[in-house]
Amino acid sequence: MNYYIYKGKPVFSEMTLSDFEEISKKEFFAMESNTFYYIYSMGRRRSKNGFIVKNINDLYLLEETINDLFIAPSEVKNINDKEYLENLIEKSLVVAVNNEYENWISLIEDEKVSEKRVHLLGLGDVGSTLAIGLKLLGSDIISEIGIYDLGEERVGRWEMELNQISDPSGKRFPKVVKVKEENLFDCDMFIFCASKYVPAVGSDVKDVRMAQLSENLKIIKIYAKKARKAEFKGIFSVVSDPVDLLCAGLYHYSNIDDNGEMDCRGLSSHQIKGYGLGVMYGRARYYSEKKNIDFSLGRAYGPHGKDLIIANDIIDYDDDISIKLTDLTINANMDVRALGFKPYIAPAISSGAISIINTLKGEWNFSTIFLGGVYFGCRNRIIANVVDFERVNFNKELYKRIVSTYKELTDFGIENFEILR
Repeated sequence: MNYYIYKGKPVFSEMTLSDFEEISKKEFFAMESNTFYYIYSMGRRRSKNGFIVKNINDLYLLEETINDLFIAPSEVKNINDKEYLENLIEKSLVVAVNNEYENWISLIEDEKVSEKRVHLLGLGDVGSTLAIGLKLLGSDIISEIGIYDLGEERVGRWEMELNQISDPSGKRFPKVVKVKEENLFDCDMFIFCASKYVPAVGSDVKDVRMAQLSENLKIIKIYAKKARKAEFKGIFSVVSDPVDLLCAGLYHYSNIDDNGEMDCRGLSSHQIKGYGLGVMYGRARYYSEKKNIDFSLGRAYGPHGKDLIIANDIIDYDDDISIKLTDLTINANMDVRALGFKPYIAPAISSGAISIINTLKGEWNFSTIFLGGVYFGCRNRIIANVVDFERVNFNKELYKRIVSTYKELTDFGIENFEILR
C-alpha cells in the first residue's frame, strides 16, 4: 500500500500516484482526519464515482454487483497494515474514489456547501405538492427554490402562493423564484417532475408507472441533452415515473454525442438519483400498522413498481409476511384510484420532498444508487461527496428476491439503453 498527502488530506492506494506527495506509513496513521481517501480504478460505465468503505474487502473489488448490498466477512489476509486500515474502516472514515472519472480529484477537493439551490421542473400535481414540501421542510438546507413550467400562469401562481407562506415567529423559509429555461441547470439540484401522460382515474391500466415510460422518456431525453450542454455538476433528481428506468434513460441520453455514440461526457452515474421508493416504504408502514405487523426494521428495495421488494424485518425476515406487505404496497395507488382520486400527495412528500431534503443533508433516505450499470433503490445517503449505502446480512429468501429484481432491471437496461455495452 502507498501513502500520500494531498492538500493536507490523507490518501492511500495500491497504485502509484505520481502527482501526490508520498509520506511514510507512520506519518499517515498518525494523521487526524475525518476522511481518509482510498484511490482505486474501475470502468465508469459500470461503476459509481466512489463509496464509503465498510469492509477491508471493498479495497479489492473488481466489479460492482448486487452482492455489494450484502455484508461480507473480512476474508482478505496477509495484507500490509490490515489492522490499521480496519480500524479506520470500522469508524467509517475511509472514502473510496474511482479515478476512472475525469473529475475524480474534485471529490477530495470539494468542500461541503451549507445551503443548496434547488430548481424544479414541472408544476403539476406532484411537482406543486413537492414544492410545498420543500418550502416548509427545507429551511435549514435550501437557500432558494427555482420553479419552471411550460405554463407561465402556473409558474406565476406558485411563485406568489409559496412566497406568501410565512411564520409569525420569523422563521425563514426558502425563497421561491421563477427560473428561465436557459438557467435551469444553474443550481445544486435539478428536480424532474415533468410527465406527459398520467392514466385517468377509472382507467383499466394496471401498471400506471410502466404506462408512463415511453412518453416520459421523450421528455427526459430533452433535459438530458440540456444538462449535458450545460456541463451540469449537481444532482439530477428524477421524481417522474418510473424513476429507475428513467434514470437509466437519462444516463444513456446525456452521454451520447450527436452521432449516437456514447462518449461519457454527460452526467456521471452518481449525479443521477431516482426518488420513488420513499412512498413505497411509507405505504408498507401504513399497511403494517393496519395489520399489526412490526415494521420497525422493515425495508424497501428495488423499483417503484411491480418488482418492488418489501422486507418486514432485515434481521428476522418472514417471507410470507413480506410478500403480503409487498402486494399491498404495490396496489396502494390503485386503492386510492378506486376512491376516485389520483395518488400523488404521499409520493410527492415521502419520495419527493422528504427524501430529497435528506439527500441534501447527507441523511438516510430511500432512493436509487448506481450499482453495476443499474439504478437500484435502497436505503442510502450521500456523505463526503460519495454514496453510503446500507449493507445487510440477508437470508436466502430475501437474497433471491433482490437478485431476481436486479436481474430484471439489468436485462431492461441492456435491451433498451445499451448502458452496459
